Amino acid sequence: MEIGLELPDDDEIDKLAESAYTLAVAQFGSDPPYEEVRRIFYRLLFEGDGAEDD
Repeated sequence: MEIGLELPDDDEIDKLAESAYTLAVAQFGSDPPYEEVRRIFYRLLFEGDGAEDD
């Protein structure tokens, strides 16, 4: 079985990390827990923004 996984380039990963941190700050305050930032980052990475690329 083959799993097709396209990894984002470095710039996209940086943008996802920045977005995850920004979302965590909005939710948890100016010093968000690392685990929450990481959880949000993974969610953005694997689920995306919910928009379809057509």
